[in-house]
Amino acid sequence: GGGVAVRIYRPRLSLGLDAAVADVLEGPELKVGWGVRQDVLRLAPYANVTNLLDLQVQRGGRAPSLAAAVGRALGMKMDKGQRNSDWGRRTLGDEQREYAALDAAAVLRMHER
Repeated sequence: GGGVAVRIYRPRLSLGLDAAVADVLEGPELKVGWGVRQDVLRLAPYANVTNLLDLQVQRGGRAPSLAAAVGRALGMKMDKGQRNSDWGRRTLGDEQREYAALDAAAVLRMHER
């Protein structure tokens, strides 16, 4: 099957939002996420996020967690060990980048089902 490429972008909102990223967020392409309400609110001063599908909302609201939903929908166990790591660091560690990429890939896989 086809692979999934994930680009991790951590905006420093104090510096504004890169125009290319704003173009993607505001563009017609479908954006899929899980529990992204707070993210959209944080980005609101910089971009009008359009065409967004929040799978958590689509699947019934706040619960379950992404890990529980992935377990049910895909029969996979997600390692959430990096969830509470230091995400404020200027440079993310390898495990944090892998964690973020796997979360994004899992959401895309669930959307495909």
